[in-house]
Amino acid sequence: MPPLEALVKNQNLVFLLEEKLDKRGGLVKKMIGYPGIRIEQFDLPHLRKYDDWIQKRAKLLGGAFSIPAAEALAKKLGRDDFEETKIQGKVIETKEVFSLWQTDAEIRKLLSLASGREVAPEDVENLVHAEVEVDSIAIANAIADNDREKALALVENFLRESAGADQKAGVIQLSALLSEQFRNLAIVQDLASRRMPEAEILEKTGWKPGRLFVMKKIASRFPAQKVWQTLAKLEALDTELKTSSTPPRVLLDLILSQLLLK
Repeated sequence: MPPLEALVKNQNLVFLLEEKLDKRGGLVKKMIGYPGIRIEQFDLPHLRKYDDWIQKRAKLLGGAFSIPAAEALAKKLGRDDFEETKIQGKVIETKEVFSLWQTDAEIRKLLSLASGREVAPEDVENLVHAEVEVDSIAIANAIADNDREKALALVENFLRESAGADQKAGVIQLSALLSEQFRNLAIVQDLASRRMPEAEILEKTGWKPGRLFVMKKIASRFPAQKVWQTLAKLEALDTELKTSSTPPRVLLDLILSQLLLK
């Protein structure tokens, strides 16, 4: 990397930061001292402002999102999973779990799919969730097989692909998806134990036959007790992620180690 003197010579550099800058470090102090460098810090968009950001970003990229589509994408990427730090009941800091880098990538992907038309909520539902849902089903399947190596590899790939550097957002997303899959397994086991016909199960769940086939196949390899135990552990993981200072990946690995006991 060239020295700072070479970077700022004959040009003005602007650094945009999404998080607070620690000004105690030597390099940071040196950067701030150069007249050719300007550092601007901004807060991530909160709640509905995130929806607005998505629409504005899409427009800047030459496309368009409907209001419902922007809201659907914001929710999928963690708009409502923010953390608040309070002192005496007053919110002093709000920390978002989503990443604007990931958001930008999803927007570009959806605009490409739309091919010039306005992105609709159905596009978000079909494209954004489909990939990660397949991953979570594969992880649930590996847990059913008690295949530790495969499960950990799938988790590693999910975290790398879904949230990039924002590991906590990835762990929260994975926890939510796995909870959804194990709730589905519990539903399938309950309805099957009552000998409910497949046609009636499809009507009650709104699933397609292929999805029901996959859920039944995985459910048949899980004792009902383990499904409910797993749901309880995932609920505990969600609570710890929102209240504990322990690194998210450590919490996830602890849960996985309990689920994948030999």
